[in-house]
Amino acid sequence: MLSGVFSALDSAFSSDDQIGLVADFEVKVNGIALNAVVRRDLLTLDIYEDVDVPGMCTLTLLNWDMDTHKPTWSDSESFAIGNSIEIQMGYVDHLKTVFEGEITGLEPQFSRAEAPLVIIRGHDRRHQLLRGCKTRSFAKKKDSEIVVQVASDYGMAVQATDTSVRLDYVLQHNQTDFEFLQERARRIGYELMIDGKKLIFAPQPLRQAPAAVLSRERELMEFFPRLTSLTQVDKVEVHSWDVKEKREIVGTAAAATHNMGAKPGDSATASAFKSASSSYVDYSPSSTEEAAKLAEGRFNTMALAYVTGDGLSMGRTSIRAGTIVTVVGLGTRFSGNYYIVSTHHQYSANQGYQTGFTFRRNAT
Repeated sequence: MLSGVFSALDSAFSSDDQIGLVADFEVKVNGIALNAVVRRDLLTLDIYEDVDVPGMCTLTLLNWDMDTHKPTWSDSESFAIGNSIEIQMGYVDHLKTVFEGEITGLEPQFSRAEAPLVIIRGHDRRHQLLRGCKTRSFAKKKDSEIVVQVASDYGMAVQATDTSVRLDYVLQHNQTDFEFLQERARRIGYELMIDGKKLIFAPQPLRQAPAAVLSRERELMEFFPRLTSLTQVDKVEVHSWDVKEKREIVGTAAAATHNMGAKPGDSATASAFKSASSSYVDYSPSSTEEAAKLAEGRFNTMALAYVTGDGLSMGRTSIRAGTIVTVVGLGTRFSGNYYIVSTHHQYSANQGYQTGFTFRRNAT
């Protein structure tokens, strides 16, 4: 039924993300493909990505052997806790990896009214940072150096963008390593992502080239942007006090690091109403450089709340959390680049492959 639609779409997709006629997937556990046996019992396959929390996959499988009258997958060593799992999605002959992680949970469902099921749950390797709370300190280190030190406890490779400011003292107080590193990232407008086994600590990549182009006339099924000026200000200040030098510390930011359109939300709001600023005293920077870094992070985060929303597309493996997509066919104001903050890749035998996503934008 969809073959005609997909054929029309072929020319719209790049060669490395081209849609074929039939949605497809591949599941590998500990590097071994389970496609043939899993496909028989698979009902749904879901992958959730988010820039703020560990990504997750779920496989919902029939869980009963009619010949032996015993559970199948819930007793299988293939899905033992801790096994590595990789999932590729896409279309026949055009599969790409959209999830790499470890199996973290099994959820069998036994009901009189329905056939036994099991949900296999996995998370990307950021989940390891959630185990156990710690209290420790770091002296004379940059945030980027702190991330490398913490990640070394887990044997993770790290790609950390230099944060430039060396901090006198940083305390991790009764926090998981994930909470702690997320806090360090949010303070300065960075994000804590992962690519397979490599932890990434970097600014929001708003300058990168778009990973996909979505057209209202072709693959874009739903798109619901929400523009609001209520949170926008045109200046952010971070204030602190230098106890040793008995002087005020002030950091200021008055523009986003990179605007995703011709009319930034902060300046558009100031023109429509009047200038406004936000002052923060909830941080305790020890230098003007640190205060400026914090103000910049706060401003960038605020600016990205100008346009938010969610959408749904025919399955695209290139739509990933932490990437830019270009949307066309929505008029002047709402066509353009959007930053993807979360995705939901879903495969089912009935509906095929679809990709849902949420987004942010700091300009129109």
